[in-house]
Amino acid sequence: MPNYTIDPTAYVHPSAEIGEGVEIGPNCRVGPRCVIGARTVLRLGSTVVQDTTLGAGNTLHPYCVIGGDPQDRAFPLDNPGMLFVGDNNVFREYVTISRSTESGHGLGKPTRIGSNCFFMACSHVGHNSVVEDNVTLTNGAAIGGHCHIGFGANLSGYTHVHQFCRVGAFVMIRASAGISMHAPPYVVIDSVNTVGGYNRVGLRRSPKFTQEDRLQIKEVFRVIYRTKGLLLDRLERAEALANGPAAKAFTDAVRATIDDKPPYRRGLVGPRWRRSRELENVEVVD
Repeated sequence: MPNYTIDPTAYVHPSAEIGEGVEIGPNCRVGPRCVIGARTVLRLGSTVVQDTTLGAGNTLHPYCVIGGDPQDRAFPLDNPGMLFVGDNNVFREYVTISRSTESGHGLGKPTRIGSNCFFMACSHVGHNSVVEDNVTLTNGAAIGGHCHIGFGANLSGYTHVHQFCRVGAFVMIRASAGISMHAPPYVVIDSVNTVGGYNRVGLRRSPKFTQEDRLQIKEVFRVIYRTKGLLLDRLERAEALANGPAAKAFTDAVRATIDDKPPYRRGLVGPRWRRSRELENVEVVD
């Protein structure tokens, strides 16, 4: 006897692999070359399109579509791409997660979703993007292709991340804001490409950070976003203060924006009180 349940109205492709304790509800669809991990639940009308691997304990709410074709005009039909999903994620109604595509930039890595993420209704993750563990996408949040979203990031309602952008760990993007540049870890984005502060509450609540970590993060943030001068000069001062791994992750992210090559050369999100272009190694004059 099978150790999973499939509703009579559901469709499961013969090549799909179904794990122990899986529940596939009415009118669901599991397409070719999919793997559905143990204890995963597909509710009414949810779809796993093809070439998708789901880990254990995921929940797909009604009418979400996981592993759909990339939304890319150059998507080659002879290379269907892949999507890999970790464990214990929640995909609410009408969430869409795209498989990968070859982009023409040699960046055709699979789309990857970590574990313990929460995708609220109508949120979207584009092709070839990586979403790390414990990320939250609130209703209507959208991530473009080839993006990287760091651990514990929180994208509020109807926020947007442009393609080829990085969002660091514990970043908070406030409702209806967005970025078309890179956001280093721990910052709060309060409007388009604008940093309003750093995520004090998120850092204080997380057991990953000590008091010393938080003090160092505060100081390197102050040097980068609250002092004058060229970005390279400010970065060198911040790097000298970054003795711990948490603060070093912040300065490394800033350094990466300077060293990026196209199509990832998008610059660094700016402070609220200065034009964002002034972070591109132009001296600040107040």
